[in-house]
Amino acid sequence: QFFELCSLRLVNRGNAFAEIERNERDEPIALWPIHPSRIRPWKLSTGEIEFHVFVNRTQAFGERPPASGQGTPYVVVPYRDMLNVCNFPSDDGVTSRGVLAYAREEMGVAAASLQYAGSWFGNGARPSGLIKHKSFIADETTRNTFRDDINRIHGGPENANKVGILWDGAEWQSLQMGPDDAKLMETRSYGDKAICRFYNVPPAVVQIFDDYKFATVDAMMRQFVLTCIRSYAVRWERAINSQILRTRDERGQLRSVFRDGSFMFEFLLNALLRGDPKTQAEANAILRQWGVINANEWRAQENMNPLPGAAGSTYIVPANFTTAERMRADLASGGQSSGGANQ
Repeated sequence: QFFELCSLRLVNRGNAFAEIERNERDEPIALWPIHPSRIRPWKLSTGEIEFHVFVNRTQAFGERPPASGQGTPYVVVPYRDMLNVCNFPSDDGVTSRGVLAYAREEMGVAAASLQYAGSWFGNGARPSGLIKHKSFIADETTRNTFRDDINRIHGGPENANKVGILWDGAEWQSLQMGPDDAKLMETRSYGDKAICRFYNVPPAVVQIFDDYKFATVDAMMRQFVLTCIRSYAVRWERAINSQILRTRDERGQLRSVFRDGSFMFEFLLNALLRGDPKTQAEANAILRQWGVINANEWRAQENMNPLPGAAGSTYIVPANFTTAERMRADLASGGQSSGGANQ
C-alpha cells in the first residue's frame, strides 16, 4: 500500500514524500506518507534545505508565515528526515512536475470527449436537429413551453423512436451528422493512446488491442519494464539507499545508519516474469548452468522447499571450465591447465 500510494503521487504529482521516523539509535523504523500539496521546501541561509509541512494544504503555495508563536500553520521537518523521490528532472533537484502538469491539456481533451460521448448517447445516440416554424413566436413563455414539451417527450434514450407530433405548421429538420462524422470514436481512441504515451505504458497493458504491435506478450512486457517500470524502480532504489539506509556524518560523508552496513534496497524486476513461466524457467536454467544460482535458490523463487542435505546448495559449471587461479597454478608447475589445452 505504501509503494502504490507514493508511486501514484510520484507519477502524477512529481514527488513522493514520506517523513522518516527514527529510534534512539538513529535507525529508521517507520515511513509516514505526506501529500505533496502540503509540503514546501525552504532553503536556509546556510544552504541547507528543510521541509515545511502545512496543516492547510492551500497555504503551501502562499507566502511564508511566521515560524514562531502560537498557531504556526506548518511543521518543520529536516532534510535528513524526509524521504523525497523526484519524478522528471527538475531545476532544483528537490521538487519536480508530474504527468498531470505535462498532460493537463491532453487529459482535458479526453475528459471533454468522454462528456460529449455521454451526452450523445444519453440523448438516444440520435442526430440533433432543428424545428422550423413558419413565423416567429413572439411570446417567450410559449416558446419555452414548446421547447420543453419536445425535450420532455423525445429527449433521452428511453424516448427514442417515439412518434412526434408538431402543430401550427412546424417542421422537423434533422442535422445529418452521426458519430462517425464527428470522429467521436477516433477522438476517444486517440485520447486513450495519448495518455498511455505520457505514462510510457503500452496500450495493450490497459486493454487497447486495436493497434497491437508486439509479436509476443513477453516482448510487450519487456518494453513495459524497460520504458516505464524500470525508471521509477531506479528512482525508488537510489532515494531509499541514499536517504534512508545512509545518512551524513559530521564531515558530510555518507555512512550507513545501521551497525551492519551491508543493507541495500532493490526491486527484483525478474519477478515480473512470473506471468510467463516458460521464459522465467529458461532464464533460471541459464543462471543454474553457469553457476550463478544453485537448486535451492531456484526452488525458493518457486516457493518450494529446499532439497534435503547439501544437494541443493551445490553450484554446477560446465566440466571443461576452469578458473584463472587454477590455470596460473598449472602454468607455474609446468603442467596442463584444467581446460585440457597444453600450455
